[in-house]
Amino acid sequence: MVEEVGERVGDRPVDPVLDRFEGPWAVIEFDHQGFNFPRSLLPQDAREGDTLRFTVEIDTAATKRRRRRIMKLEDDLFR
Repeated sequence: MVEEVGERVGDRPVDPVLDRFEGPWAVIEFDHQGFNFPRSLLPQDAREGDTLRFTVEIDTAATKRRRRRIMKLEDDLFR
């Protein structure tokens, strides 16, 4: 499943904007709030004032691998 954040009007959120950089963090303004995002995950040419687009995907294969690894660790710990 892929969810995209995009521009909205009225009482709905507007596009996320790269407000500023603070060390290793990019401060993103979205829906009248700011949040920190790892600067290393942005394109190298991202600049303050750029409008951003995020696409979020769930990696089900990686999730299953992680869950199996955690279950094995739990089994080893509690045996």
